[in-house]
Amino acid sequence: MNRRSSSPSLLPRPIRERIRFLVFCSITALVTFELARQGVYHDGTVLLAADLDDHGHCSSAMSRPSRIGGGTPGFHVFENLWYHDGAYHVFSDEQTEIQARDVVGGALDLHFRPASERPNIGTVNETYCFAGTTALYNDGSSPDSTPTLFEKYYHFAAENLLGTMAALATFDFPPQGPLGWWYRLTGDRSSTIPNPPDRLVMPWTNSWKDGYGINELVVNGVYRSRLRVKEDWEEIIRARSGPDSGSESGSPWIAFEKVVIVDREAFVQSSSSSSSSASSDGWNKLALPITSRAPSPYFWTPTRRAMMSYVAAPFFERALPGARLGPVPKVVYIDRQASKRRLRHEDHLGLMDTLLSLRDSGRIAFKHAKLEDLSHAEQVTMVSDADIIVGVHGNGLTHLLWMPHGGNVVEFFPPDSFTRDYEVPATALGHTYHAIRNDTIHPPEQWVVDEPSVESLRAGMDLPLDTDFVASFLGDLVDGMAIKTSYL
Repeated sequence: MNRRSSSPSLLPRPIRERIRFLVFCSITALVTFELARQGVYHDGTVLLAADLDDHGHCSSAMSRPSRIGGGTPGFHVFENLWYHDGAYHVFSDEQTEIQARDVVGGALDLHFRPASERPNIGTVNETYCFAGTTALYNDGSSPDSTPTLFEKYYHFAAENLLGTMAALATFDFPPQGPLGWWYRLTGDRSSTIPNPPDRLVMPWTNSWKDGYGINELVVNGVYRSRLRVKEDWEEIIRARSGPDSGSESGSPWIAFEKVVIVDREAFVQSSSSSSSSASSDGWNKLALPITSRAPSPYFWTPTRRAMMSYVAAPFFERALPGARLGPVPKVVYIDRQASKRRLRHEDHLGLMDTLLSLRDSGRIAFKHAKLEDLSHAEQVTMVSDADIIVGVHGNGLTHLLWMPHGGNVVEFFPPDSFTRDYEVPATALGHTYHAIRNDTIHPPEQWVVDEPSVESLRAGMDLPLDTDFVASFLGDLVDGMAIKTSYL
């Protein structure tokens, strides 16, 4: 009797075939997920962000009806949004409670129209399309508009950019590819981690650079230098206008495949309404309503990773909030003594003595940061592995955006003043925030009841600081970061 060279399979052939099929589908899904993580779905295929062009080419995806993601006043997410002749157009049969005034302000309008009225890309030859995801900073459409504030690093990055990423994490759409079914099935957005937008468009202004050049670092690092400003927008309209534009006026249609509209004017308009949730807390911080809705601090991770890659700095993550990243906690003191808003000289010296003593005793690693002496890349790199950032209220604290989430931010105020400028982004990114007024910690339960007093924050004031109190506070804070957990 001849024996078979191999033992018979324990499973019937139909089951084996099904297992092979499931394995194939699983591998395909994993590959698709990785591609989608790096890029965007585009016309049924995956198009990596690096391959996106800004030549206005339109795909068949642009012919679909608009989709309304949602948002809060000042930040709203749409798919297939159109612009034409001074107005934005949503072509959708979806029912929505969104008010146009919460989306766009100034001299612009937003119209909600039936899907059947959307332009036909096949017959409108002069349509210009922005593929992928666009951050649209919409302020400055009229001379009477609310100031854009783009020329301030804090507003540009810690409000507009941070709010954009929070909006994408909170109100984004289910994927168009194979993973869409899982997204719809679970309805869980806590793991939604959006990639930075493919470009930044500011159609109504050419003014966005701050006096220190940090905003240029943000545009280059996060948006990969893909920027369109007023002069570019006007050139698009001029080049595409004419008899083939598909409109009686001759003006072209401009389409956005996915867009986050950021509009401070709309936020201000909404905040002036007594019924607005944006005004209910009284702080009038543009990014506060949207970041309060974000599912987790991790929504910022790809943005921070992009910046670290651009400045060639290591990328760190904190496995547990409040844990240190290295052998000892790293403290970065942002020194404002060369500016007009600063600590009293003797108190600055006392703070330095405390920090140097902690360093010399081996309890901390210490970086004394005089921003005026550092390049932009060095400024970002110095906080890439920071555990604690310390400083007087000021623009330099915006660098907390680049500290791994779960750190500590210590901000010094005059005794009679407080504002949530840096508390809002710190909290959104999972940092523990500490406001110190001379010899007192200003507790969170008082933030919502105090009127934001900014008089004492005006330039030209020397702030008092009880250095004995701060020495005790910092010692306890450092000792509280006893656990070391980090990974690259």
